[in-house]
Amino acid sequence: MTSKTPQFTKELNEILKKIEPHKKDCQECDKSFEIMAEDIEFYKKLQVPPPTLCWECRLQRRLGCRVSFFPIFYKKTCSALGHTEKVISYYSEDNP
Repeated sequence: MTSKTPQFTKELNEILKKIEPHKKDCQECDKSFEIMAEDIEFYKKLQVPPPTLCWECRLQRRLGCRVSFFPIFYKKTCSALGHTEKVISYYSEDNP
């Protein structure tokens, strides 16, 4: 299959050819994270560039859109048997 972006594919292959396991600083939070040999093999398999953000910052970005679906939080009593603690929930006290 021919690539629709041959220049990008060529440059990505060059990057993936040269990359070795190393530590990198997150562009968002400046925490150090490690790129291991297994990760590099995974990037080569999927033909994606190595990450510039740590796993926690990437997770925040992936889950960030979900917050917009439930902008309101409720304090309600836990509905599990034998529990009476107050919990924070997406659902009001009216919902079981």
